[in-house]
Amino acid sequence: MAKKMNDYQIIKCPHCCCEYYDSNAKDGDDVGDPKTQCPACGNVAYRNSILEPAIIGGNKFFEVRFASLYKKLRIVIAIFFAIFVVVGIVMKDIYVATGLLAIGMIVIAFSEIIKILHRNNFLDSDEYKKSVRHSLERLKDETYARIIIRAQGVDVDSVYYKAMYKDENDY
Repeated sequence: MAKKMNDYQIIKCPHCCCEYYDSNAKDGDDVGDPKTQCPACGNVAYRNSILEPAIIGGNKFFEVRFASLYKKLRIVIAIFFAIFVVVGIVMKDIYVATGLLAIGMIVIAFSEIIKILHRNNFLDSDEYKKSVRHSLERLKDETYARIIIRAQGVDVDSVYYKAMYKDENDY
């Protein structure tokens, strides 16, 4: 499918102030390669909005990657929960209200179980391992690693942290 203008994000080069369109910045991924190259001056810039996969923990990677999906799910659950409460209040029947609240709680618990299973499957997937492997390759460049770590920090649950400090933590 051909890309449309709203599939692109306008990036302003910090070196030459040239504005250009970048299709990689609008893919919906907030985790990935934060580097972008200006077509005018050729200098490399870093997007602060995109996190480097290897320096954030797997749980944070999952939360950032699927935030919109689970936010929508929580909104739908909240709407159904509110409907259950209103129906219980309108009917003025304590048993119906209690039953509807119980159904709402079961739906919330079920959605959390689905989220946990989805996270575990994602963290075991080849897609996740591939993105972390590419990230570790980029982080081998010490200059790049210093810039990204200064901008984003390093999560102690991250693959990068464990790879860099595994000798110090193993006794």
